[in-house]
Amino acid sequence: MDVTVVTAGGTSAISAADKFTYVAPPTVSSQTPTVGTTGVAVTVHPTVVFSTPMDPATITTSTVQLMQGSTAVSAVIGLSSNGLTATITPASPLANGTAYWISVTTGAKSSAGDVPLATAYGSSTTSGFTTVGITPTVSSQTRPWGLPG
Repeated sequence: MDVTVVTAGGTSAISAADKFTYVAPPTVSSQTPTVGTTGVAVTVHPTVVFSTPMDPATITTSTVQLMQGSTAVSAVIGLSSNGLTATITPASPLANGTAYWISVTTGAKSSAGDVPLATAYGSSTTSGFTTVGITPTVSSQTRPWGLPG
C-alpha cells in the first residue's frame, strides 16, 4: 500500500517499503480496591493495572495519586518489574470511614513509543472506595449493684 503525505509545500509519495508502527495508547485496565468498595482496611496499598507496560520514569507521585477529595495523599508510587501494575503506598494509615479515589494523569506513558495514557483516569465516582469505619470497643464495664461479677 502506498501512503501519500500532503505537506504545505506540496505532495510527496511514500512507498510501501517505509514502515509505520501504530502504538495504541495505554489505558487503566483495573484497580484495587475496586470501584465502590466499602470497608477497606486503612493500611491498604491501592493498585492500578495498565493495558500495556509503562515507562517507569513517568509513573511518579505527579502522575499516579491517591486522592482524598481534592487533596493528594502523601505516598510512594512503585511500578512492577513487568511495568503493568502501579502500587500506591501511603506514608501513613488512611483515615477511618473516609472516601478516597485514584488518579492517573496523561503524563503516564507506555514504555513502547512514549505514548501517553489515552485519557486521564479517575474521579471520586469512577475510581472511589471508602475505608472501614471506626469499630467501637469496650474500654470499661460497670456492673449494676447486686449482680454477680
